[in-house]
Amino acid sequence: MACGHGPLTNHPDTVSHAIEAETTGKTVFGVKGATWLLKCPMFDVITGVSVDYMHCVCICVTKKLIRLWTNTEYKRCPCYVGSSKEEIDKRLLLMTPTNRISRLPRTINLNKDLRILFHGTQNVAQQIIQAVSVHQKIPEMVNQLCERSKVLAFYEQMYSYHRIKSVLTEVCFGIHAIGTLKRCTVKKEVYDKILDMFSFVGDLIIYKFERLMLNKTVIHSKVYKAVSRRNSYTSSIDSCHRGMKVGTNLGTPDFWVSLNAEQSAIERALNRAL
Repeated sequence: MACGHGPLTNHPDTVSHAIEAETTGKTVFGVKGATWLLKCPMFDVITGVSVDYMHCVCICVTKKLIRLWTNTEYKRCPCYVGSSKEEIDKRLLLMTPTNRISRLPRTINLNKDLRILFHGTQNVAQQIIQAVSVHQKIPEMVNQLCERSKVLAFYEQMYSYHRIKSVLTEVCFGIHAIGTLKRCTVKKEVYDKILDMFSFVGDLIIYKFERLMLNKTVIHSKVYKAVSRRNSYTSSIDSCHRGMKVGTNLGTPDFWVSLNAEQSAIERALNRAL
């Protein structure tokens, strides 16, 4: 039975293709030449390199699809939607990805202009090495550096733009409020619902804030206006009743709150006496 593809690539054949490519100056079965990684002992060029999604899956595919959809040379094809470019751009630019997605959507009209400025297929091996080593391995190695190491100081200087420079206040284990906590009041029905939801007895002090950090991930709220092209506030929120989870819903919080039980008069007197 046909499997739909040729034989699987292996290390010996790839080395042979690389040598042939170096000798003839021609690409052999997709191999353009040898990499210095072949000099590494016990290294398998096939199983030793992870699949880079952008270069090994998406390369040329997305570009080809956009060309089929928007280039006028295909205007008689059923797939052509070039006459709707303005609507496509409008929908693309309305997308608000989270902070985990580094690149924002851009108009497809820029593709032709930007394409001539970059050569994304050059030195692919070096690109893969940099992506894997720099972005994955170096952060792992930082934990092994001495506290006063010059290398650590250099790393922190290079990555200092990732740091949150605002005041961080721990409001729960592993959760920090970013910025100043402001005391606020809420409607009575909301206040009573909070008391019932978390089984509080007595009075509460409620503080609000616009951003929080959860496991090093920054989550905004709707009132935080410094970021407009991203949506990092739509969240999965547990519904609770008397401290027990009763369901999960998606929500877009206007702002975040921190709750503190107010001390009784006796407790305040004891604290003053101590």
